[in-house]
Amino acid sequence: MESNAFRTVVDEFEVSGGWRVRLSGPIADIPGQLRGRVQRITEIELLEYHGRSLPTWLNSLPQLAKLAVSFVGSQPIEELQDLPPGLKSVTLRGQRVVEIPGGVTTLSHLQHLSLQGVAVKNLPDSLGNLTSLRELIVNAPLLETLPGTLGRLQELRSLRITSQRLKALPPQLGRLPDTIDLRLECPALSDSIAKLVGRGVPALLTYLASLEDHSEELYEAKLVVIGEGNVGKSSLIGALRGMKFIQNRPITHGIEVENLQLPHPDDGMPPPRQIHLNVWDFGGQEVYRISHQFFYSQRSLYLLVWRPREGREENAVEGLIRRVRLRTGDGARIIVVSTYSDSEGHQPELDYPELKKKFGPVLAGQYAIDSLTSAGICELKEAIAQEAAKLPQMGELLSQSWIRARDTVLERARHDPWMDWEEFASMCQSIGLDGAATETLAALLHDLGHIIHFDQDRGLRDVIVLQPEWLTKAIGFVLKDETTRDEDGVLRYERLNEIWGPSAEREGYPASFHPYFLRLMEKFDVSYRLPERRAALVGQLVPYNRPVVPWEPQRATPPGERSASLLCSFSEPPVGLMSWLTVRNNKYWTNLRWRRGAYLSCEEYGAGALLELQSDRDLRISVHGPSPYMFLALLRDSVQHLVNERWQGLSPQFSVPCPTRSLQGKPCQGRFPVPILEKLKSKGESSIACHTCAETHDIVSLLTGFSPGPTSALELRALSEQIRAAETRTQEGLQQLAGAHLASDLQLKRGLSEVAFQFRAIRHMLANEMHDCPGLFALSRQRSRNPLARRYVLTLFCEETNQVHAWAPATYNISCSRSVVSEVQPFLDLIVPLLSLAVPIVGTLASSAINESLKSGVETLTTGSEFLTAQGSTADIETAVGQLGGPANDEARRGYRTFRYLLLNVDPAREFGGLVRRTTAAGDNLWLCPEHLQSYDPGLPALD
Repeated sequence: MESNAFRTVVDEFEVSGGWRVRLSGPIADIPGQLRGRVQRITEIELLEYHGRSLPTWLNSLPQLAKLAVSFVGSQPIEELQDLPPGLKSVTLRGQRVVEIPGGVTTLSHLQHLSLQGVAVKNLPDSLGNLTSLRELIVNAPLLETLPGTLGRLQELRSLRITSQRLKALPPQLGRLPDTIDLRLECPALSDSIAKLVGRGVPALLTYLASLEDHSEELYEAKLVVIGEGNVGKSSLIGALRGMKFIQNRPITHGIEVENLQLPHPDDGMPPPRQIHLNVWDFGGQEVYRISHQFFYSQRSLYLLVWRPREGREENAVEGLIRRVRLRTGDGARIIVVSTYSDSEGHQPELDYPELKKKFGPVLAGQYAIDSLTSAGICELKEAIAQEAAKLPQMGELLSQSWIRARDTVLERARHDPWMDWEEFASMCQSIGLDGAATETLAALLHDLGHIIHFDQDRGLRDVIVLQPEWLTKAIGFVLKDETTRDEDGVLRYERLNEIWGPSAEREGYPASFHPYFLRLMEKFDVSYRLPERRAALVGQLVPYNRPVVPWEPQRATPPGERSASLLCSFSEPPVGLMSWLTVRNNKYWTNLRWRRGAYLSCEEYGAGALLELQSDRDLRISVHGPSPYMFLALLRDSVQHLVNERWQGLSPQFSVPCPTRSLQGKPCQGRFPVPILEKLKSKGESSIACHTCAETHDIVSLLTGFSPGPTSALELRALSEQIRAAETRTQEGLQQLAGAHLASDLQLKRGLSEVAFQFRAIRHMLANEMHDCPGLFALSRQRSRNPLARRYVLTLFCEETNQVHAWAPATYNISCSRSVVSEVQPFLDLIVPLLSLAVPIVGTLASSAINESLKSGVETLTTGSEFLTAQGSTADIETAVGQLGGPANDEARRGYRTFRYLLLNVDPAREFGGLVRRTTAAGDNLWLCPEHLQSYDPGLPALD
């Protein structure tokens, strides 16, 4: 019956050198229409395949190199024996794949293996036999372990694992070449691995390789003690550590860190394990609260301490729970502790069941203690040990030599607040760590909160902060400074010694550290340098009064300009949002800022923006200018990027205000949620009616600046026409500018904005591929007297927005086969047209003798375009954007991976000619030349 239940469907596509065939349904015998092509079939895809084994006639296809099978049904598949030995690519899809068939792991020529949506729990050791494998993709939600034999695959260029259950990686993966493109979407991975994945492949492989030589299980966690001032936090910590109660204990300023050891609750066998807790005591003063959020971490245990005598509201119990959850998401655990249960005699009036209903698993219990009488302390210690033992990092492995180095650093931190990098490196070397291990250990200790070290910042890389409280107190002195507050947040450099120098109450900080503190405050988004002044602006101390701004959204837009707005709503008030947002976007600085808003100016696009909190949970972004959408997109992404970094438990909801105005010019109060607009757009809807004013609006127009990219041929044509029109306007504007010296020419600003907007949208589609090395480049044939020589010139580009240009120091002479160039070409077909949007604009400027490097960029791009044409490419912007908008993009992505492999082989040190990656306020990762890097990494401020 099964053989009659499905109909065989045959699709044939002629490809280079053979035929690609797609079949659907049961296929016991080779379809008749294919028998005459048996010798030329190179690719087969079996769709909706119900069989438990593959058709035997596949072995009769001598040229078959690529096989893809989508299994449907319920019974697990059987062993796939006697597969065609020449297979180079195998893709298996579906939950019927519960084990990797043994026949797959015998294919000695296999280069690509993809397992999509399979029910595999473990991969076999025999995968290590596939020594020709270049790409391994495993999407298996139930996958729990990886075999160490994967470390044998020295030809592997790309390894991508997606799993919900994978908690650890085998140390043998550290043997893989560091040129590998490694992607891990595995939320259950340990903290150390998760942090190092973000650091890049070399750091992760260095860590894994270190585990092969004497590693130990660690049972450590951070215990964060929070609460209002004077509720007994420090006394509680003393009681937990078995110390004598101190009457009238001094108030904690900033942060103090102590250690606490508790027996592991699950130990029943010797030797007994100890849980080591780093106890962070956070001062309760309001001035420290924003900076304290930097030290909240997801996989930590929290004690929320409150004093019943003061009442629940005064202790801000619910507010503190919300703040932790906003910062960490649902990964943290909070134990609520009431103090002075005996000595003050107040019973805790706390509706814990209601809090538990609101916050669910984040809350891990409530306890009443008295630090003076020790009442409840033993029970609390047991609860802390029980909850700490459940944290996912328990039992995590670390090399013994790394443990010795870390312990040496932490011991040093008991006495010294900082150490210089050279001393740290020398100490690690004496323990046996090489340079790569030393750098990776420092990065790991920073990410886990043991030290503060910004290794990528030119001004900060030479100093390691060992005591976070040393830094937070220095920042606290600024935030409490009345003069800085009275001067509307302006911190004048001549006053630094007054704020940080010695006094009768404190020892003070050496003047040599003042520039360092200022730069750290910039890294933490506390302050930024004021242009042309020896001063910084502290975002948290700007005035409350709203100044008069040059433009209001309710007013008519100036002639020749347009306006656009976006509303952002939060489920909880994000404390510190406006001050951090203002500091991050300081490149658009104006003197118009206040506690709840700021007016920004982008001279490049002739645009202005008003950011303002309309309530504690609602932010409005309004932009005006010749073409406001690029500036609006940058500010919108800046909000999203800040939220992603600082508040893991917060999801902003974006909506577009209705553009309708009444006859009196008043705006409609209606809103269009962006997700609803995008859903309607995906269904082919073109318009939507406002429920407030009943006017109908075009969906694409409402989404301009927010939609992720073109999704239809009609939009693609419209996008291409916009780009061409923008290029034309830009050239016209440049000609007018050259002739009349009109620096504010509206056409020029509009053209620059529109081209930048489109170029950025397309780069975003490639962002997942371009994560650890530059992605904009040109390739040309190297001139040679030998016509058979396969030598090429590869040139990387600086990616600064609106100033994209070839970077001559990042030029490489490479030798490779024609097949390798063919692999790269689909990616070049995408990026060369994209570069053709950006480079000619600055190239036209360069023709006015503004910048020789921009001229060379146009020449390099022209040569690269000629090379593509010679290769037979017909790529243009429509084709490029069309590929990016759809699923037919796999070849281009593989082309990028081949380019990455080539680049890292000719530049294994990853110097990239001095190009350095930096993340913008909007979350864009750009590779920048030294000149353009300056605005993102200015070094230490000059105080002389």
